[in-house]
Amino acid sequence: MLLAKLGRLNGYLVALALLTAFGFALRLYDLGYQSLWYDEGYSINAALCVLERGLPILPSGHFYSPGLLNTGLIAASMGLFGETEFAARLPSVLFGTLTIPLVYVFARRFGGKRLALIAAFLVTFSTLEIAWSREARMYQQLQFSYILSLYFFYVFTQTRSNRYLVLTVLSTICTVLSHVLGFSLILIYVLYPLLANIRSLRRLLSKEFLLSAQALAFGACCAVLLVLGGLFLGLFSGYRGTTFNHFAPYWGYLKENFPIILYLALAGAIIFLRKDYRPCLLLILSLVVPSCFIFFRIEPLGFRYLYFMLPVLFTLFAYTALYLATLIPRSRLRAFLSPLVGVAIIGLTVYASGFTFMPQNTYYLDPTAPQPDFKQAYTFVRDNIKSGEVVVDTWPAVGGFYLERPPDYWLAFDPTGTGQDYCTAANGTREVYTDALCIKDLDTLKGAAANSQSGWLVIDGLAEFRLPTATVAFIRENMTLYHREGGTDDPAGLVEVYRWTR
Repeated sequence: MLLAKLGRLNGYLVALALLTAFGFALRLYDLGYQSLWYDEGYSINAALCVLERGLPILPSGHFYSPGLLNTGLIAASMGLFGETEFAARLPSVLFGTLTIPLVYVFARRFGGKRLALIAAFLVTFSTLEIAWSREARMYQQLQFSYILSLYFFYVFTQTRSNRYLVLTVLSTICTVLSHVLGFSLILIYVLYPLLANIRSLRRLLSKEFLLSAQALAFGACCAVLLVLGGLFLGLFSGYRGTTFNHFAPYWGYLKENFPIILYLALAGAIIFLRKDYRPCLLLILSLVVPSCFIFFRIEPLGFRYLYFMLPVLFTLFAYTALYLATLIPRSRLRAFLSPLVGVAIIGLTVYASGFTFMPQNTYYLDPTAPQPDFKQAYTFVRDNIKSGEVVVDTWPAVGGFYLERPPDYWLAFDPTGTGQDYCTAANGTREVYTDALCIKDLDTLKGAAANSQSGWLVIDGLAEFRLPTATVAFIRENMTLYHREGGTDDPAGLVEVYRWTR
């Protein structure tokens, strides 16, 4: 009886269920083990403020606007499960797991069940997908909401259903509340119908269409989102000013991490575009539009900004893999050779790119997201600090979480190298995120050390690189190195604990 029931199950759905279950296990395994890195500290600091004040209003009085939805979800999780790394990262695990069946549904709309299963497989086991699904940041949530919005929008363009119009608007709101890059969806929504209906553009721009209830409602929602984004999220100020050209490093990053996927995805875009112009156009726009902002309008280099588009790249790659498998000449062996070619391509891809099939408790993100072992460093300070001793810290948001008290001073530096000032509270004397007193120069550091009988200083590799040489030399010559985490082979992963006494 049981075997008969299992035989009637849809093989693709069974495979998808297994992928989803395995993907959840990979993402959840020992979730709280790895130390927070500095961006996670910002999100958790804001979430703790939500638990305390009901809004992400930081101790400095600053309203923390990045990733508002993510901040609320982290706060809810920590309210339920405790103020731990596990609870803070759990929302990303859930979104990362749900992304697997979502990508299957999304990719199936563009190429059928086999293509969808390949794309879902890549999302399940991609090391980057797993790693970012284990971070207390908004990038996994952004990816989920972005793909969901594209799916609803495409179905809406096919059906003109009010239901999918509403779903598109709601998912788009979730996307823009996850990250400012979500606003690129609005430009996609404008460009896609224009380019997809280029031959009938006059009819598309007719008064009858533009004044239809659906067009007016959708346009009004997009306009409201843009206005609110400009007022509360700094949308227009963030993309205004100097133009940058980060194409080379981003392209190099993709070639290094996804060598086969990248080029076969490009081939898939060309093949798919010639075969079925309209659906492929949406996939291409969903890559090109946000990439233009990331490559040329965002000053700090962050490879994580590309992350949310990976499922689209996987979908186009899967299209090429299946297409190549169909090129086998018709013969008695075709039924055997075609799947074999597809499996061989996917196998080579897995071998050449980063994929994980066994649970791990630590993951490497990318060179622009340093991951020193702050947990061990701050635990050492917390276990040895004495009453009355002060703490000088390069990452007070992270330090405040592990020390269970806010650091007294921030050893101020420019984390991104863009000249952004973070000492904007209390007339420029306090750090904006934790309200720690700012130490902006060597004389101020000397004064803080002289005014305290004893104290601790925590400095990581990135801060050491950005700080003036004289400041770093003073620390090494006048304070005692008590603890070190990380090795000199990876300076960005280094964190050191110093102590001074008078």
